[in-house]
Order: sequence, then structure tokens, then C-alpha cells
Amino acid sequence: MKYAWIKKHSEDFSIMALCAFMEVSRSSYYDWLGSPKTEREKENDLLIEMIKVIFHKGRNSYGTRRIKKKLAEQGKSVSRRRIARLLNRAGLACKTKKKF
Repeated sequence: MKYAWIKKHSEDFSIMALCAFMEVSRSSYYDWLGSPKTEREKENDLLIEMIKVIFHKGRNSYGTRRIKKKLAEQGKSVSRRRIARLLNRAGLACKTKKKF
């Protein structure tokens, strides 16, 4: 999480200052930056793309329940909590009433 925050703000501040602020070494940050994505991250990226398609086909009104149902029809078993997290990460509005 710290490294992702540093990457997000790297255009505004120097890497050295951001690493000092977050109390991490620059070498650790650059190791993280160059490391390949994990299988979970790759799967999340794929799911985000699938969710975006479903969400937009549903005229931007589908919540986690409908998206879960559509993903199940495509053979993907994903929890509603994970779908909500991925919707938030993708910047899509989730209109479910419950907060997870």
C-alpha cells in the first residue's frame, strides 16, 4: 500500500521525499516497482475488465448482486465483497445499499 501511494504521488514530489515520508527505502520501492504482478493482481485486472463490460451493458446501474450473477453465467465465482472492491478500484459507482 505504501509503494502504491508513492507511485500515485510520484509526479508531484520526488521519490526520495516520498520514500522518506513513508519511511521506506528507495531501493525497496524500486524493487516493488520492477516486480512482476502476482497471479491475484492479474486475476483482479481481468475481473475489472469483465466487470466494466457488465456494468456498462447494464447502463451503469448494476450492483454487486447483478454483476455476481452475470459473472457466474460466464463461469466466474466471485464474492460480492470482492466485486465491490474492484468496482471501487475501477472508479465505478456501486449502488448497493449495504456497505461491506
